[in-house]
Amino acid sequence: MNNRARRARAPAPVDLLAPVRAKFSRLEKLMKCTFTSVWDDGSEITTPATYDPKTGEVSAESSRSSPKGSLEREFITLQDEEEIEVCNACHTFVMKTVVGDLADLSFGESTECSDPNCESNSINYV
Repeated sequence: MNNRARRARAPAPVDLLAPVRAKFSRLEKLMKCTFTSVWDDGSEITTPATYDPKTGEVSAESSRSSPKGSLEREFITLQDEEEIEVCNACHTFVMKTVVGDLADLSFGESTECSDPNCESNSINYV
């Protein structure tokens, strides 16, 4: 048997840690946080949530509370106590800071929803 035949029959190397790496890469992208909604009657409702920093998506547990009044703001709080505003149009993605041409034809800094399909993104830009 020649060397070429032996090489062709040799099994491909197997990465035994590939399934473990895949599992941890999925888990690493989701962060535990809390989701807080603030109402004009003075009430605040806070529930556990997860945050995907890559997409900006927030998934909050539902609450049985029913405040009276209007919603003023929503935000998430990360484990390091950093607060990030949540979009008040879709209520599912965080707001991000962007720099560019604004609707008043000036150039500057503004915030927009992390969801590119959110209706709130058409408000700030030309």
